[in-house]
Amino acid sequence: MAAPPTESDFEAHPLACSLPWEQSCVWNPCFTKQMACNSDCSKTCGSCEGTCANTCSSCKSSCAAGAAGDACRRACASTTGSCRQACLARRDKCATAECIGAAEVCEKDEKVKWKKNGCWGICPKLQACWAPCFDESKPHTAKESKACADACNRRFPKCDTVYCSNSFTGPGE
Repeated sequence: MAAPPTESDFEAHPLACSLPWEQSCVWNPCFTKQMACNSDCSKTCGSCEGTCANTCSSCKSSCAAGAAGDACRRACASTTGSCRQACLARRDKCATAECIGAAEVCEKDEKVKWKKNGCWGICPKLQACWAPCFDESKPHTAKESKACADACNRRFPKCDTVYCSNSFTGPGE
């Protein structure tokens, strides 16, 4: 059996187990979890595909020569194709239903946690606190800027302050 098709990091091939790599320029721990889940789906598909390839090789090795062997090899190929299709179907279900579903639950949980911990409305205060830490008109080392920002973040210990770094008001906003 031929090796699975290859793809660039950003373009999916319909017959490959790998899912395209995506990125988000906005802090979102749920997106990060979804991408890790997608990676797990691809690995599972790759293992499944390997099993299909081994089964095909074993099947073909038992085929006789000549016309009867050709029919046998076609049957092996058909069985292997069905096996690979099942692997891809499982990968698709995993990535869409399971990973996206988990990300949606995560987003909901993040919003509930943000609200429960009294984090709504902290971003403008936090950004005002951060501003002097990164003021380019005053020389700061990276270590000093980080220490300053960390001191600001400690004012809101129950809040994931990274959400505020992109001028957002919180998760999902």
